[in-house]
Amino acid sequence: MFQKMLKEGLLPCTVTYNALISGFCTKGKVVSAFELLNVMERRNCKPNIRTYNELIEGLCKIGRPYKAMALLRKFIDNGLMPTKVIFNILVDGFWRAGNMEQANVFLGVMVKKGITPDEVTLTTILRGYYKIGNIRYALELFEGSVKDGYLIGPRTFNLFLDVLSKEVEIVEENATFGKLLI
Repeated sequence: MFQKMLKEGLLPCTVTYNALISGFCTKGKVVSAFELLNVMERRNCKPNIRTYNELIEGLCKIGRPYKAMALLRKFIDNGLMPTKVIFNILVDGFWRAGNMEQANVFLGVMVKKGITPDEVTLTTILRGYYKIGNIRYALELFEGSVKDGYLIGPRTFNLFLDVLSKEVEIVEENATFGKLLI
């Protein structure tokens, strides 16, 4: 279809490229997505935030969060400002790669830039600590988040219902979570 557009003399715009890049990334064909980015740039079509969101998420999904981090630098060099979505993607990418330390670095950068973590951010961080077996720390973060006034939504609460079902003795020690259950 893309080739047919070009043969017909129709020049793709950023929205068209983004749709194609998204499709490649969704199917795990990140190399093809980057090839398309190169075509896009050669044709003087400027990538936007969505372009980078798709590519960064694609890299994270195939276990390449450090390449995603390098792409973030290019994103910033092109004058774009990272959004909560991009930070959430990177936090998720690093915990899935088993690097909670780097996930926390991005959480810190996010807060430092004045971007308030949301339920997705909080649940991602907590899930990461839970999955690597650091349940006590996850519960401490949960308790701190409640004390700091973060809204605990259904995603976060469902995560802790899962923890509750598997780690009753640890959860019983956590005063904040116990209060939420009452």
